[in-house]
Amino acid sequence: PAKSSPPAPWLTETLHCHRRELRTAERQWRKSRVDSDLSSYKSLLSKFSLLGVTGSAWRWFQSYLDGRSYQ
Repeated sequence: PAKSSPPAPWLTETLHCHRRELRTAERQWRKSRVDSDLSSYKSLLSKFSLLGVTGSAWRWFQSYLDGRSYQ
């Protein structure tokens, strides 16, 4: 099926791959609740921000993660 909206222009292939790794780490931490998984997740989150995701793109992504339930 066709995408309903165009991809974000700031989301390069490199960022897309790192975002996928970040989401994988998030899911792993949610399942395990182990401190080492949380550390891994936070490390990837920092790396993601260092890759140049700033400004409105960073605020959007941070808002997206903050809006997720960690129950």
